[in-house]
Amino acid sequence: MLPKGKEYAKVYSLLYEAPSRSQKAGIATFVMRNREYLGVVNTEGDVLALHTLHWADEVRDPHRQVELERAELGEKEVQTAVQLVEALSMSWDPNEYHDTYQERVLKLIEAKRTGATVEKGEPPPKATKVLDLMAALQASVETAKSHRQQVGAEEEASQRGRPPTHIKEAAEKRRTRTTKKTEEKPPKPSELKELSKTELYQRASDANIPGRSSMSRDELIKALSGRGGRRKAKVS
Repeated sequence: MLPKGKEYAKVYSLLYEAPSRSQKAGIATFVMRNREYLGVVNTEGDVLALHTLHWADEVRDPHRQVELERAELGEKEVQTAVQLVEALSMSWDPNEYHDTYQERVLKLIEAKRTGATVEKGEPPPKATKVLDLMAALQASVETAKSHRQQVGAEEEASQRGRPPTHIKEAAEKRRTRTTKKTEEKPPKPSELKELSKTELYQRASDANIPGRSSMSRDELIKALSGRGGRRKAKVS
């Protein structure tokens, strides 16, 4: 929440300073998109922030919804679970999290637009019955520790000027691919004509041919066979 102009600066400053010094928050109702909301106005940093709340009848008591049962736990199980939490703990950076679902949808749309092959996602893992809780917890702890050690080693190598393992591996794969592409002879047009446009586009992607997304089927064949391929734009 910010003031609309300079003439509201003093009012805004008072609304900010009063709850900030008294360490209190304001409760308000407001209408948005033809619906009334309940909200709390509080100070966050240098601004006033509004957070929406649930109405009392929207908050459900879990004890009335389900019958909660607590199981008895051994001290060793609790300690192992705490070790797992500690092993998975790290500094949280909100910039590292993004909407991966939206990114996959956009990639799917782009792939369909360009005629590229769309690979099906892996099916979700099937649920398994945990027969030995301690063994499962201990295995998770060891996996988390191993991953943390690898990340730490890569960060240390990066600070010393050496590329991390996954970057070195990716670079090596790129070099191998480039070497193979250099050694291989371009395919003949007669061989490429038997392929669909989707298959041609996939080959153009592997060969990193520029402008492939807007090429026609014939242009893709010419570009892959080493005979050029982009038609010159007609000037009207």
